[in-house]
Amino acid sequence: MNDQTKKIIGKNIKSHREEWGWSQEDLAKRIGKKTATYIAFIEKGERNITTVDLMAIAKQLGVTVANLIGEEKTNSTITKNNLIFKEALRASKDLTQSDKNKIEDYFNYIKSGKDDK
Repeated sequence: MNDQTKKIIGKNIKSHREEWGWSQEDLAKRIGKKTATYIAFIEKGERNITTVDLMAIAKQLGVTVANLIGEEKTNSTITKNNLIFKEALRASKDLTQSDKNKIEDYFNYIKSGKDDK
C-alpha cells in the first residue's frame, strides 16, 4: 500500500470516527484491538491496514470499504440522517453502552439493506 493511499484511508477513518463522537480507543475496542495506538498510526497514514481490519472498521463506522479508500463518496442525505441518529444515540443517558452498541449494529444492518432470508 503506498503512502498516499494510507493517508486517504487514515483521513477517512478519522473523519467518520469523529462523526460518531468516538475516541481512537473506542474504535480500537470495537474492532478487537487493545489500545488506540493501532488506530492512531492508521489515521496518520503511518501503518498498513489489513483487509480484515479495514472491513471491520467500515462495518463499525457504517460505511463501505470503497468509501474509506476514497473510491466512493457518501450520500449527503444518508450522512445527515446518520448524524441525526448518532447524535440522538449519544444524547441518551438511559441506555447502557452495550444497548447503544446493539442499536448501532441494528441501524447499520437496516442501512445495509441485507435480508437474512
